[in-house]
Amino acid sequence: MADLEIPLRITLIAPPKDVLFSLQHAKEGMVSAVRSDGSDLSLDLAVRMAEGPNGLRWLGPLIRPEGQRRFVYVASGACAGDPGAQDGRRAKVWLDALSAETAREAATTGRRAEARIPGTDKRGGAVCASTHPIDGWRLI
Repeated sequence: MADLEIPLRITLIAPPKDVLFSLQHAKEGMVSAVRSDGSDLSLDLAVRMAEGPNGLRWLGPLIRPEGQRRFVYVASGACAGDPGAQDGRRAKVWLDALSAETAREAATTGRRAEARIPGTDKRGGAVCASTHPIDGWRLI
């Protein structure tokens, strides 16, 4: 089966105000940088999905491996390229919960599969560390 291009959206729920967020490209640094105004913030991207004898494979320049698992980095502050930031953080958004069925439907209909994640950590700073979609990956 040929690779499918899957349109995705990662939405940060109520991220801290005036923080720069971006996706992190594996080789080219930050892409799609957006400064938060405190309301929900969405970052759009596309990945490729390949199905093989060992299951799903997520491919593309924004996909990062950790063992057999795959994720996308959402960077903030200095890690997102903000020279005035006091610190920088990165959050891993795991693709484990994105099913082949949802991905195929996104590819064939052009609808995005969205993951909604918290925009802040327990102390009110920008989200960091491993994150999973609050309610899974859903078509929007």
